[in-house]
Amino acid sequence: MKKWIIGILVLILAACQSEEIALDKAIDIAMDYSAMDASKTTVSQSRKEDDGFYILLEEGGRRAEFRLSKNGEVLMYNDLTADDTVSPSQDETLNVPENDKSLSLADEFNEALNMVLEHFATDRSLISEVQVDQDENQDGLYDVEFVDEKLEYEAKVNILSGEVFKERSERNDDPYVAFKADITWNEAFDIAFSANDIKQEDVYDVSIDEEYWRQTAVMEIDYRCANNEYKVVIDAASGEVLNNEIDN
Repeated sequence: MKKWIIGILVLILAACQSEEIALDKAIDIAMDYSAMDASKTTVSQSRKEDDGFYILLEEGGRRAEFRLSKNGEVLMYNDLTADDTVSPSQDETLNVPENDKSLSLADEFNEALNMVLEHFATDRSLISEVQVDQDENQDGLYDVEFVDEKLEYEAKVNILSGEVFKERSERNDDPYVAFKADITWNEAFDIAFSANDIKQEDVYDVSIDEEYWRQTAVMEIDYRCANNEYKVVIDAASGEVLNNEIDN
């Protein structure tokens, strides 16, 4: 008799833990997640959908979009802040310290990644994949995407102004394997440019991607020089060039 009663209690407890939440509770969760000031935040859109909730919050010039599961788990967070509220124009002159202007290409890429990691309060050692793209039209502007144990993140940063914007994160369901490398990004860039006998100062529109390729940890460097596009895949442990493609 006691075992039967205990069994019922366990079932009731499990049901309570997976119980669907109401829309107002979902809004509260989104508000807490965004760290917005509740007294200054407006709920622009909020609705219950078949698989959960959609919520759009606004505070001043900031807009945050959410999708939550039926029991309140945050499945997607997207900062929709308009570009013109945070991105300097092409004609705007930035007050940049002289030492910042002398950063190497690898230093700039690392700075962009570190800014985003700090913004999302995560650690580089937890990353399984990362991609950093240089904006060829504006100095100091980078797109950063990375994956850790639970989420996929992306953001745009300006390393000259120190701003992080157009951020987004959503749940990652792929198997997690931490990325391990024995060569630095500086070494990877040198290898990639040397593979095609090209000088660093002659390249533009550069990106670096850390991932697993054919079960091997690799760094893929994509760049342009003159009218050619190059893709160089490098073994992240040995520095060996595994693939070198040129698109004329």
